[in-house]
Amino acid sequence: MSYNLFLDDERIPTDVTWENIPHTVPWMVVHSYDEFVKTVDTLGCPDMVSFDHDLGDFRREREMTGLDCARYLIQFCRNRGIDLPSRYWVHSMSPVGAMNIRRELFDYERERAGID
Repeated sequence: MSYNLFLDDERIPTDVTWENIPHTVPWMVVHSYDEFVKTVDTLGCPDMVSFDHDLGDFRREREMTGLDCARYLIQFCRNRGIDLPSRYWVHSMSPVGAMNIRRELFDYERERAGID
Protein backbone atom coordinates (compact mmCIF):
# COMPACT_ATOMS: atom_id res chain seq x y z
CA MET A 1 0.00 0.00 0.00
CA SER A 2 1.24 3.46 -0.86
CA TYR A 3 1.07 5.93 2.02
CA ASN A 4 2.87 8.80 3.73
CA LEU A 5 3.54 8.74 7.47
CA PHE A 6 3.69 11.78 9.77
CA LEU A 7 4.89 11.19 13.35
CA ASP A 8 4.07 13.86 15.93
CA ASP A 9 2.33 13.84 19.29
CA GLU A 10 0.81 17.32 18.87
CA ARG A 11 1.03 18.66 15.34
CA ILE A 12 -0.47 17.83 11.98
CA PRO A 13 1.44 18.22 8.70
CA THR A 14 0.05 21.68 7.86
CA ASP A 15 1.40 22.97 11.21
CA VAL A 16 4.96 22.37 10.00
CA THR A 17 6.20 25.45 8.17
CA TRP A 18 9.93 25.24 9.01
CA GLU A 19 10.51 22.10 6.90
CA ASN A 20 9.47 21.82 3.29
CA ILE A 21 7.12 18.86 3.69
CA PRO A 22 4.40 18.68 1.04
CA HIS A 23 0.99 19.77 2.30
CA THR A 24 -0.92 18.69 -0.80
CA VAL A 25 -0.46 14.94 -0.30
CA PRO A 26 -2.43 12.78 2.13
CA TRP A 27 -0.60 11.96 5.36
CA MET A 28 -1.36 9.23 7.86
CA VAL A 29 -0.73 10.84 11.26
CA VAL A 30 0.54 8.75 14.16
CA HIS A 31 1.23 10.07 17.66
CA SER A 32 3.35 7.45 19.40
CA TYR A 33 5.98 4.77 18.98
CA ASP A 34 3.36 2.02 19.21
CA GLU A 35 1.18 3.63 16.52
CA PHE A 36 4.24 4.07 14.29
CA VAL A 37 5.28 0.42 14.67
CA LYS A 38 1.75 -0.89 14.13
CA THR A 39 1.35 1.20 10.97
CA VAL A 40 4.68 0.12 9.48
CA ASP A 41 4.08 -3.52 10.39
CA THR A 42 0.60 -3.42 8.85
CA LEU A 43 1.17 -1.28 5.75
CA GLY A 44 4.88 -1.70 5.09
CA CYS A 45 7.47 0.98 4.45
CA PRO A 46 5.88 4.37 3.73
CA ASP A 47 6.63 6.35 0.59
CA MET A 48 7.44 9.45 2.65
CA VAL A 49 7.86 9.99 6.38
CA SER A 50 8.29 13.02 8.62
CA PHE A 51 9.65 12.58 12.16
CA ASP A 52 9.16 14.50 15.37
CA HIS A 53 11.54 13.59 18.19
CA ASP A 54 9.87 14.33 21.52
CA LEU A 55 6.67 12.30 21.61
CA GLY A 56 5.83 12.43 25.32
CA ASP A 57 5.49 8.63 25.13
CA PHE A 58 6.40 7.45 28.65
CA ARG A 59 4.46 4.18 28.75
CA ARG A 60 7.66 2.16 29.10
CA GLU A 61 10.62 2.38 31.45
CA ARG A 62 11.93 5.27 29.34
CA GLU A 63 10.51 7.75 26.86
CA MET A 64 10.03 6.39 23.36
CA THR A 65 11.03 9.04 20.82
CA GLY A 66 11.15 9.68 17.12
CA LEU A 67 14.68 8.29 17.22
CA ASP A 68 13.26 4.96 18.39
CA CYS A 69 10.77 5.12 15.50
CA ALA A 70 13.57 5.86 13.02
CA ARG A 71 15.56 2.93 14.38
CA TYR A 72 12.51 0.68 14.05
CA LEU A 73 11.99 1.77 10.45
CA ILE A 74 15.66 1.18 9.68
CA GLN A 75 15.52 -2.32 11.16
CA PHE A 76 12.30 -3.00 9.24
CA CYS A 77 14.02 -1.97 5.99
CA ARG A 78 17.26 -3.81 6.84
CA ASN A 79 15.38 -7.05 7.55
CA ARG A 80 13.75 -6.83 4.11
CA GLY A 81 16.81 -5.57 2.25
CA ILE A 82 15.01 -2.41 1.13
CA ASP A 83 15.77 1.28 1.05
CA LEU A 84 14.28 3.90 3.33
CA PRO A 85 11.29 5.88 2.07
CA SER A 86 12.07 7.89 -1.04
CA ARG A 87 11.72 11.14 0.93
CA TYR A 88 11.88 11.88 4.61
CA TRP A 89 12.01 14.91 6.86
CA VAL A 90 12.79 15.55 10.50
CA HIS A 91 10.53 18.37 11.64
CA SER A 92 11.43 18.11 15.34
CA MET A 93 12.09 21.34 17.22
CA SER A 94 14.71 19.50 19.31
CA PRO A 95 18.05 20.27 17.63
CA VAL A 96 19.86 17.34 19.24
CA GLY A 97 16.98 14.93 18.69
CA ALA A 98 16.64 15.98 15.05
CA MET A 99 20.38 15.60 14.48
CA ASN A 100 20.34 12.10 15.99
CA ILE A 101 17.44 10.99 13.78
CA ARG A 102 19.10 12.39 10.66
CA ARG A 103 22.39 10.68 11.56
CA GLU A 104 20.71 7.27 11.97
CA LEU A 105 18.89 7.61 8.64
CA PHE A 106 22.04 8.84 6.88
CA ASP A 107 24.10 5.97 8.32
CA TYR A 108 21.60 3.42 7.01
CA GLU A 109 21.63 5.04 3.58
CA ARG A 110 25.42 4.77 3.55
CA GLU A 111 25.19 1.12 4.63
CA ARG A 112 22.76 0.37 1.79
CA ALA A 113 25.06 2.12 -0.68
CA GLY A 114 28.07 0.14 0.56
CA ILE A 115 29.88 3.27 1.75
CA ASP A 116 32.03 3.00 4.89
